[in-house]
Amino acid sequence: MGHVAVAAPSPAAAQAAANVIDLGGGAVDAAIAAAVAAMVSEPGVVSPGAGAFVTVWPAAGSAVVYDGYMAVPGLGGPNPEPVEHMVSMEYGGGITTEVGPASIAVPGAWAAFGLAHDEHGTVPWREVIAPAIDLAAAGTPLGPTSALYLDYSLVPVFDRDPAGSRALRSGEGPLRVGDLVLVEGLAASLERLASHGADDIYRGDLGHAIALDLWERGSHIGAEDLRAFRAERRTPLQMNLGQWELATNPPPAVGGAALFALLALAPTGTPAEMIAAQRLVLGWRRGDLSDDRVIEIRDFLASLPGDPIRSASTAHVSAAGDDTVCAVTLSAGYGSGVIPTGTGMWMNNGLGELELVGDRDRMRAGERLNSNMAPTVGKHADGRSLAIGSPGADRITSAIAQTLIHLEHGASPADAVSAPRVHVDVAETVTIAHEPGVVVPAHSDSNRAFDDLHMYFGGVGVAIHHPDGSVTATTDPRRNGVTVTR
Repeated sequence: MGHVAVAAPSPAAAQAAANVIDLGGGAVDAAIAAAVAAMVSEPGVVSPGAGAFVTVWPAAGSAVVYDGYMAVPGLGGPNPEPVEHMVSMEYGGGITTEVGPASIAVPGAWAAFGLAHDEHGTVPWREVIAPAIDLAAAGTPLGPTSALYLDYSLVPVFDRDPAGSRALRSGEGPLRVGDLVLVEGLAASLERLASHGADDIYRGDLGHAIALDLWERGSHIGAEDLRAFRAERRTPLQMNLGQWELATNPPPAVGGAALFALLALAPTGTPAEMIAAQRLVLGWRRGDLSDDRVIEIRDFLASLPGDPIRSASTAHVSAAGDDTVCAVTLSAGYGSGVIPTGTGMWMNNGLGELELVGDRDRMRAGERLNSNMAPTVGKHADGRSLAIGSPGADRITSAIAQTLIHLEHGASPADAVSAPRVHVDVAETVTIAHEPGVVVPAHSDSNRAFDDLHMYFGGVGVAIHHPDGSVTATTDPRRNGVTVTR
């Protein structure tokens, strides 16, 4: 019988979690180890310069969210010579995003990982980071999810930095699935973080080198921005779904609120009900939120029937063990394509995610950027504990909601995760995207039918601790996830 189970986004991330569990690590150690390994092994999908949320519900105590999401730079003033590039790609049905140095937001994932480990870790920090160091030193095979994204993004995004281009090309051609990705300097940077702690990227020599290099290349990030960054402990949003008590990411991120709104408005999960709920919730979500997202989100949640919620490009890891559950979702956006010289640490393009940032003129230096991410944990009346989450931009919330509804209605985790999904894309026109098996009612919106299960609809990972002490994990057939049970 295993004592920890993990749903990881890649084979390398799963092996990292397994290594840490074998040393005595618990759910939080394993989840962080898998997340850091994903930063190394999933180029393009996520990177070391990411933001992250870590949601933990320990065996004793209340759920907590560690907010290490990306922040707006500029505490030392804007760079007088910013360097930015607007690019368009066909990825995900078509996106326009800003890349380059001026698109980089303050990376916060390391702060969240460090704080969560300080408060819930059971093995030394160095042991948690060690598997990722080994991956970075030896190289890691390019996975199919990264390869698919790089088909669209290599030239417009990652070829802009010579170090990144060298890492993702072999001769004149791009790397293919199975080819080794080896990024110069990354192993040394991770070794420094393992030896000096996560704080080194903010207030140590590594952070100083990153800030100096990025500023000189046209980024708005200066040493003041890194020194000021702290992970925030946040009281999660909470709601009941049947006999599940759930906790998820609160404001200022919008993802958790959107998830719980979908669950409140579509309790049976029928296609008609889910489409109607998504039209309302994702339509609100697409709106230009006010200067105070906390107030805006609170007012929206209060408008839902019955007031059901009790408030106080990505990768996801779910872990469960010893009645502690941990959900980690991390994102570097679409990637800036920039590696601070000699560090190997690809940076995010958080400021360039136009669908999330909104009006750039309203952003204040130091504030958190908006996020769709919703790492969620829960406890059931029968004694089960659950961690769940997904990558997938604005499909994150619709993917998690549909999976949770299936679980509540008695489906096994495997059946709940693999059930066909529907997603309402609320843009200039409304498009109903759906997988085979979803019967879409007659409507006037555009119809986008997929021939099979598709990564467009997210990549849900579920880990459950059962009352008898056993643990199970389930990954999504739509992506390259791997489970570990130890």
